[in-house]
Amino acid sequence: MELSEFELIRRLGRKIPPRLRLPGSLTDDAGALKTVVGHAVMSADVVVDGVDFRSTAGNWEQIGRKALAVNLSDLAAMGAAPVSFTCALGIPKSFRARSVERVYHGMMRLARQQGIRFAKGDISRSATFFIAITVLGSTGEKPPIARSGAKPGDWLAVSGSLGGSFKAKQFEFMPRIREGRFLLEKFRPHALMDISDGLVQDLGHMLRASGAGCRLQLEAVPVSAAARKAHPGQIRAQLQSALSDGEDFELLLAVAPAQKMGLERAWKRRFPGVKLSWIGRFVSGKPQVKFYDHEKEIPGGRFRQAGFSHF
Repeated sequence: MELSEFELIRRLGRKIPPRLRLPGSLTDDAGALKTVVGHAVMSADVVVDGVDFRSTAGNWEQIGRKALAVNLSDLAAMGAAPVSFTCALGIPKSFRARSVERVYHGMMRLARQQGIRFAKGDISRSATFFIAITVLGSTGEKPPIARSGAKPGDWLAVSGSLGGSFKAKQFEFMPRIREGRFLLEKFRPHALMDISDGLVQDLGHMLRASGAGCRLQLEAVPVSAAARKAHPGQIRAQLQSALSDGEDFELLLAVAPAQKMGLERAWKRRFPGVKLSWIGRFVSGKPQVKFYDHEKEIPGGRFRQAGFSHF
């Protein structure tokens, strides 16, 4: 492919007339539609053998769970509650039925935990194994939170910790549905999204959508224990992992200064096991990330800013 993943997405987006798009369908984690019973939120994601997982590992339940979890993370990123989902499988001829059953077992176990119902499925023969899921969620009477509302002066916050997710977290993470619902109902941050392709890369999407820049405080970025274990004693490598590894599926949010203290207190009471870190401020200017270590600006070239790519 001669284009990058996001270049292709932008090119395909230009082929979809505005009258045929749902709000947010090309710019946010999910598209939104106001109905007579509230706001519906829809998203779709596909996980592909050799790109998003390795079927040779034989962890079929984990693969099925991840396929649904990444879609639920998109709902969390809009503040939506899950309602139902569809699932389509492409299955190579060599696969055994028991393996596919185990994929569904992992998927349905998470569905029970999250209260989301199976709506419809389909299967077909394919040269490569893949799972394509579409999820439907709802934010009720309140419109979903987009990634495009960050304003200069807002605080940048992130849930949990980042980096090293390729080892285990990508298969074990719990979608931040409860946290996203809490933010929508109680605080409504100016912007919200999830981190799937790396902090810096996904933050760049928020900046371009919002028309703002960001001053990222490197000393405040929450580096995971997995990233520290993967790079023992290598502080810069640990930080690089947190900035660009991807597969974290944490929430990234822009918070008005007047709400910062209230959100911090309420978050600690509601989610004592999930850290909320304040890692930067939004600024006026070009939609780009500037790196700081305390008060000292660090040249961006010292860190790899590109995150995970499906191409």
